[in-house]
Amino acid sequence: MLWTQISPMTQIKNKIDLCPLRHLCPQKSNAMFKHTERYFIWFFSASVAVVALYLMSACAARPPAPFQLANTRWTLTSMTWNGAPLPLAAQVPTLEFQADKLSGNAGCNSYGGNYKTLGEIIQVEQLQMTLMACADANIMAQESAYLQALSSAKLYEAREDTLKITYGDGNGLLTFQRALEQ
Repeated sequence: MLWTQISPMTQIKNKIDLCPLRHLCPQKSNAMFKHTERYFIWFFSASVAVVALYLMSACAARPPAPFQLANTRWTLTSMTWNGAPLPLAAQVPTLEFQADKLSGNAGCNSYGGNYKTLGEIIQVEQLQMTLMACADANIMAQESAYLQALSSAKLYEAREDTLKITYGDGNGLLTFQRALEQ
């Protein structure tokens, strides 16, 4: 079939109909294919560029750096186990972090030890304390529960003026308020 034998309406339809495989469309001219190929290459290149930009922007979005505990001081505001609050005595425990050491007052006795963090994971090691006896049995019970909770710390979350430490098997929570600088 020759091009001149096709009706004008069919010629328009064939020009609009894009055939990406030349050998399947012998009735179309090479000039039309070159024009179509240019648009295809341009469209493909633009698509690749858009996808590349999207992927680069996704890689650039990184989670914020974990909160640095070093050089911070905290005061215990609540202690819970299985969602139930444990009573706090008049002497509330304190917690201070240095580079890889922690220390504070558990209510009656001072304590200290080492800690490590990795992301939101915290591990307290080698916790030691002084051995003074307190007259108030409630403070001694609080101190024992607090130090046991702190030594089994698993996760932490710090937001501005609040520090939360999950302990035990995830059933306990220590909540601290940032201490005022002295």
